[in-house]
Parts: sequence; C-alpha cells; structure tokens
Amino acid sequence: MTNDLLRLLGERDLGIGACPVKPADLAALAALTTAGKITGNVARAKVFPAMLETGKTPDVLVKELGLEQVNDDGAIEGFVTQAVAANPKAVEEYRAGKAASLQFLVGQVMKLSRGKANPQGVISLLKQHLD
Repeated sequence: MTNDLLRLLGERDLGIGACPVKPADLAALAALTTAGKITGNVARAKVFPAMLETGKTPDVLVKELGLEQVNDDGAIEGFVTQAVAANPKAVEEYRAGKAASLQFLVGQVMKLSRGKANPQGVISLLKQHLD
C-alpha cells in the first residue's frame, strides 16, 4: 500500500502531509482485505484510488461501488461452469498436467465475476470440477 500511496500522491502532485486518506482508513482497508470482504486487487486498484479521490471511508466505497467479495460457493460455481465451458483447451491442458492452465481458468472466473469471487474458493471449485 505504501508504494501505491506514494505513486498516487505523486500523480496528483501532493505531498504526504496533504494526503486526504487518514491512517485509520488505511487500516480499515487492510482489515477489509484480511477479513475476505474484498480482494487485494480490488483494494489496490479500485477502493484505494477512490478513497484518495473522494475522502470516503473504505466501508462506504465498497458498498457504493458494489465491490464485496463473493464467497457463496453457489455463485462461484456458476462462474466456474461458464469458464470451463468457454475454455475447453485450457481444461484439456490442465487435465494433461499443465498446472498453468488452472491459473488461466482462475483468471477467467475472476473476469466473469468482475474480480469479486474469492480466489481460494475459485481454485477449490475448479479443482473439484476438473479432477
């Protein structure tokens, strides 16, 4: 987060003293990630920049932007089914022993879920589906 903070402040020509994000809000953002409410990528790419722009707290932004992580296996299963059906070559390669194909499929599920699916849940469900 420190690198992101410094980069984004530099892009806005702001010094650290002019940072609109409070330390408590950075801690709250980290807590949302640790608790599995949002992914790390969503925190870095969407919530944190929005915090800088708006001054809103991470909790408010996650709700307003609809960024809560999907942890429901039923919902994730739907994305997994779609990704598997749309990528038969990757499925075949995974079953032939190419581990990188699993990561490709994870990426496809994440794309379908707009980055909201719990990555560990995605991996688990893909393995169940493919093995």
